[in-house]
Formats: sequence, structure tokens, C-alpha cells
Amino acid sequence: MFVFTNNGGRKNLNHLRGNVDYWHRPAGAIFEISKYQTENTKKDYDSLENKYKEILIGSLFLMVLEKTQNQKFFISKTKDDPPDFVFMFLRKDEKNKIRLFSREVEIVRNVNSIKELEKTILSKDKNYPKDMAILCYIETPGMTDLKSLSTNICSKLKSISDVFILFHGGMIESIKDNVDKVDKKVSLVQISPGYIKYSDEIDLNEIYKNFISDGEKLIYTKDGKVYYGKRDEKEEYPKLIK
Repeated sequence: MFVFTNNGGRKNLNHLRGNVDYWHRPAGAIFEISKYQTENTKKDYDSLENKYKEILIGSLFLMVLEKTQNQKFFISKTKDDPPDFVFMFLRKDEKNKIRLFSREVEIVRNVNSIKELEKTILSKDKNYPKDMAILCYIETPGMTDLKSLSTNICSKLKSISDVFILFHGGMIESIKDNVDKVDKKVSLVQISPGYIKYSDEIDLNEIYKNFISDGEKLIYTKDGKVYYGKRDEKEEYPKLIK
């Protein structure tokens, strides 16, 4: 299971219950962005506005976690920024009551050189609560020793505790045996507070089929309870990105 510290003063971030309209499955966010691209002739990732890039990155992050952890995750935007996005998952407690566990995430993009990766990550280590996570999205080619980077980052962090790195392509050891599948690989490495690596194929056609038939693609909370679907069946399907 992925690791999160519990040093923040806002345990489980319960304040998000009143700050989020709906929680969406990451697949729903991906297809909302795809529809936006088609309708607005946005050819590729680089042509997207920043708010769409952030949700795309966040959705890929959660898709990898979903497949590697066998757990459903949900993504949303808050009314304020930061954070860039929030995510949550549901879990039953000892009394069999469903509890919502959530985290806020700030995104930082490594866009110039792989050599700047450490600097890029530390640039976000500001006066945020310790339960804020950093997700660094690598957009530049190159190789680096992520395990050594993890050691360096952990020794220098002053505020943030949880740091992840996301990139397209597989880990070096997995690429050797699966060269033909590298283009579908999305890899995730947690470098703080511990070093954990994940890598999985993201097949959007398969994900779309599963998403369409999923009865839990949309969630909202009310009076401390969790509900699936729309608040009012007459309303249009709510957008995540406004």
C-alpha cells in the first residue's frame, strides 16, 4: 500500500466535505478532458490550459494507484487553489461504517532538464501543511537514480512529507522484457517518506468500457453520508473542471 504520513494537524482532511461538489472517478476526468480537446481543437497535452493539465496528471496518478492497489480512487477540485487537486478513497471502519479518506495535492512539472528534478521538487516545499502531497510530473527525457534522489529529498524537505514522481514509460528493469508495451506504461515513484515504485499499463479503451458500466462513477457527501450519482437526476452531468 502507498504510504502517507499522518503528521498534519487536519486528520483525514474532513474540511473537504464542504469544499467539494462532487468526487469523480479519474477515468471520468480523462474523458472530460478528451471531450474538451475535441470541442476546442486542442491537439495535444501542450495545447491544454494549466487547469486541464493538472487534472490529467492527477488522473493518471490515481489510475496507476487504482491498478496497483486494487482500490477505487476519486478526484476533485476545491473552490480554492492551492491545492491543484484533491483525491479520496472510501474505507469501512471497525463498525462497518464507510469513512472518506482524502488528501490535497500540489503539482510541480519538471519541464526543462532531468538534472533539475531535485530542484523542481524542492521548489514546492513551502509552508504547506504536512498532509499536503507533492506530485512531480516529468516531461523531459533522461534517466536518474530515483532511489538516491529519494534519500537526498528526504534529507532536505522542511515542510512537505509526501512526495511522488510520475512519468510515462516503464522502469528500466521492466522495459527490458516489455519493450513493445512501453508506450502504455505510466510509472509512479513515491520518494518521501519512503521509496516505493509502481508501474502499470494504462489502456484507455479498457478503462472507458469499465467506466461506462460503473455505478460508482460519481459521489457526493451530505450530512456526513456518502451518496452515489447526481444530487438531482434532472441536472446535467457535473463537470469536474469549470
